[in-house]
Order: sequence, then C-alpha cells, then structure tokens
Amino acid sequence: HPQAPDKLDYKIKPERKKIHAYVYAGSDHVDMAAIEAEAAELLETDPGQADRFFGNRIVAGSDKAFDLSVFKTRADPHVVEPGRKITLGFDGSKRLDSTGLVATDIETGYQWVIDVWERPEGLTDEDWEVPAEEVNAAVRFAFENWNVWRLYGDPPYWQTEMDEWAGDFGSQRVVQWWTNRYKAMAFAVKAWQTDWTGDAPILTHDGNEALVRHVGNSVKHATRMRDDDGTFLWYIKKDGAKSPRKIDLAMCAVLSWAARGDAIQSGVLKKKKPPRLHTF
Repeated sequence: HPQAPDKLDYKIKPERKKIHAYVYAGSDHVDMAAIEAEAAELLETDPGQADRFFGNRIVAGSDKAFDLSVFKTRADPHVVEPGRKITLGFDGSKRLDSTGLVATDIETGYQWVIDVWERPEGLTDEDWEVPAEEVNAAVRFAFENWNVWRLYGDPPYWQTEMDEWAGDFGSQRVVQWWTNRYKAMAFAVKAWQTDWTGDAPILTHDGNEALVRHVGNSVKHATRMRDDDGTFLWYIKKDGAKSPRKIDLAMCAVLSWAARGDAIQSGVLKKKKPPRLHTF
C-alpha cells in the first residue's frame, strides 16, 4: 500500500495528482484521468471517503458510516416472546475480532443482541479465542426459543460450525451470506440504515452497549459502483485491519435485517386465508 507524503493535501488538485502518482506508480493500465474525475466527484460529498479510497490514506471524521446520535434514539428495550418469527445475523472471527449474534423480530423490526464475545481486557489474541461451545449454545438457544426463518452468517472462520448448524436446523434456514460481496453488502447496509433514519423509521433495538459502540465504530468504504441515483455505493469496515474498534455487531445487525427483508418478500407475514366451507 504505497503512501504519499502526509504534507500533500488531497483537496488541492495539483497535490492530489502527486498523491495519485505515488499510489498508482507502476500501474500503467490505470486511467489516471478517470481516477481524477471520480475522486473529484466524491470529494464534493465525502472528502474522507475520496482520500481513503482513491488516495489510499487513513483519514478520520467524515468517513464515519452512521449518525450514532440518531441510532441511539431508536433504542426501545423489551423482551421478545418465545415463538415469534425472527431472523438472525452472525459475524465474527476466532481471535482478532469480536463475534456476535443479533436477532430481528420480523413483524415489528425490533433488533436485539442474543450474545457477543469480545476479548477481555489485558489478554492478547494469542491468549484468547472465542469459545465455540458458547457460540453453538447461543445459536441453539435462538432456534429452540423462537421461530427462526433464516440465519444469515458470514462463514470465514466459522465454516465448520455453520455447516453443523445447517445440519441441525436445515440448510434452508442457515445460509452462508458472504460479506465480501461488496455490491450486495452495500445495498444491505443502505437498507438497514434507511429503516432507522428515514421519514418513517421501522427499526428499533435493545440499546445494547456493544451494539451501539460497534455501530459508532463503523466507517464507510467506498466502491466504484454507483446506485441508481448516481451516487457511489459504500459498505462498512473497521478503521484499520488491526484496529481495536470492532464493528462485528453492526455487521450482524445488517445481515439479520437483510434476512428480515427476504422473509417479508417471501410472504411469511401474510395471514393464511381460512379454508372455504362447502355447504351441500
């Protein structure tokens, strides 16, 4: 990851040209004019994303993905009765990142944290690993207490466990949802965010401290793909590969919400018509 000198200002076109020269050195196939055009356009709406994506530099501030003050207003903690139709989102790692399981009540749009596993303070990645038996128990608890329509889970590091869950609860109910499919991820993030920030917000949540923190830690990562309105699509990442600021519960919430959307599209909330009575 070549880095241009810090003294260069990405907002100034001549200096931005020098930054691009560092970043794309040796990449003769790259259309520098196209890079400049796209970077200049993104600079108008999100300078942080432009500098991060096209300038290959770690920047702070406007690259925060979500307005945390708004997300906090959507907290409405309550207990979800057993037997309710729900979806689950699962994401995590074994050592470096947190691991979590988030549920969504399909009908009401309420999200809550089933469980989260984070490395205790004072331990290193070599000293601690997410306890797989506890994760398995949490997944089983969710399936046994609620009517789980789907679990969408990011499989890296948990491929074996997800295969076992599919064997136990059905391959139609446990689905491997790869978060490195950036277009699908960008649309899933957009749908989740829209449903707690729009004019008629649907989503509420339990106010879990770790969930709120992970949402606040999330940063935008721009793609070169555009939405229907012409704006650049983006998905969420940590602010650095080895950053201690985790975002896994935010990813879980997005996956659980994506599963909810698919559930509604499939008609799970439609009331069955009573059988017709024939008179003779």
